[in-house]
Amino acid sequence: MSLSLILAFAGRHWKLFGIGALVLLLTVQSARLSHAKADLKAERDAHATAKRAWAAELTQCQANRATLDASLKRQSEAVAALKAESARVTAEAEKAAQRAAQAGREAGRIATGVLNAQAGKDRCASALAILKGEAG
Repeated sequence: MSLSLILAFAGRHWKLFGIGALVLLLTVQSARLSHAKADLKAERDAHATAKRAWAAELTQCQANRATLDASLKRQSEAVAALKAESARVTAEAEKAAQRAAQAGREAGRIATGVLNAQAGKDRCASALAILKGEAG
């Protein structure tokens, strides 16, 4: 077929070619629309799945946060109790150190008294007086 025959046929049947072109365009457009709808549905499904995953992750995160807050509260309470116990033990140790220092001064005074005591004529009586703290 030559080009002139094709153009002659097209010239006589231009309405037929126009309708064919419209049908072709409508078919292509319908296919594109169908493909776009399928893509949209797939994206919506993916978004819903991701949203459920995020919701589950958020719930887990909130539960972990509550556990962490409770642990932090228990730890803070334990630190406060340890601080109070430490202060109590430190105060007791300071009192014990003061008592020990006082006892050391008293023992030093007694030792000085023993060293400075003169034995009398009755050495046994003098020794007994020193032991009773009556020497002087």
